[in-house]
Amino acid sequence: MRCAITGHQDLLNAATIYWVSEQIRVFLNEESVETGVTCLAVGSDQIFAQQLLYCGKNYEVIIPCKNYENTFTYKKDANQFNSLLKNASKLIILEFPAPSEEAFLAAGQYAVSNSDMLLAIWDNKPAKGLGGTADIVSFAIQNRKRVFHINPFTRKKIYIEVK
Repeated sequence: MRCAITGHQDLLNAATIYWVSEQIRVFLNEESVETGVTCLAVGSDQIFAQQLLYCGKNYEVIIPCKNYENTFTYKKDANQFNSLLKNASKLIILEFPAPSEEAFLAAGQYAVSNSDMLLAIWDNKPAKGLGGTADIVSFAIQNRKRVFHINPFTRKKIYIEVK
């Protein structure tokens, strides 16, 4: 099974990051995920890739645009991105000339379209900008993909019913 990821970049604290990491690991094993699809954004995406590696599974990386690495505010985040990028089984680079909300939306849609299901690390609130987590969840539901929703702040987990 192929699983895409969408999720928050800021998970607020170490306890939440640890809890999300554990939930992702359990999910990967319960769902028999073989390959992950990620943009390796800070936060949820990078945790997903780390857990895939930990579980001995592959992941493919979608780079939304040229100069994507310039979107990382902190050097440690860029270093983590580059480290995880080296372990990708496949790399897809979209043709957007620069970072933009449109590029991020397209990357999320590409990830969902090329996966069997979506893992959403999401607070259940509207997206703050085009291509945010809520937009990708909506796209997955519209395309009849299974969505497993982990809310990192309420610590609830559910499958979103696709009709």
